[in-house]
This record gives sequence, structure tokens and C-alpha cells, in this order.
Amino acid sequence: MTSKLVALVVDLSELDEDGNIPITETARRVRDGLDIEVGTKAFFRDFPGEHEKLLDAIEGIPRCPQDGRGVTGCRVRNEGP
Repeated sequence: MTSKLVALVVDLSELDEDGNIPITETARRVRDGLDIEVGTKAFFRDFPGEHEKLLDAIEGIPRCPQDGRGVTGCRVRNEGP
């Protein structure tokens, strides 16, 4: 979240003599600061590995025999082990 806010920071040296910043620059900073596409892509890129680590850390719950996933995946599809 902090990295998103950094894009919105305006240094005083960036202001014109009247203390303004161009609206186009403001719009670009807001767009870049609130762009969720980068974070969304990273989440879906990293999720399978993190999910696998979580499944490996859970002890005592068998994997779904159909695809080796956690028992919750079987339950959602109503395929119980």
C-alpha cells in the first residue's frame, strides 16, 4: 500500500511559481498509484506456489485423490475423500 501512495507524493520543487502542478501530471500519478493490474498479476503468478506451500504445511488432512489438492478442493466440488 505504501508503494502506491509514493506515486501520489508531490515534491515542492515540482510545483510551478503559483504552487500548481499540471492536471495531466496529477492524473498520471493517480492512475499509476492506483493501478491494481501489477499487483493482480503478481498475485495470480505467485498464488499457486504459495498454495502448494500451505498444503504441504497442513498435516493430518489427506489430499484429494482426484487431483492431489487439499481436501477443501474436493469438498467444494462435492467429491469428498
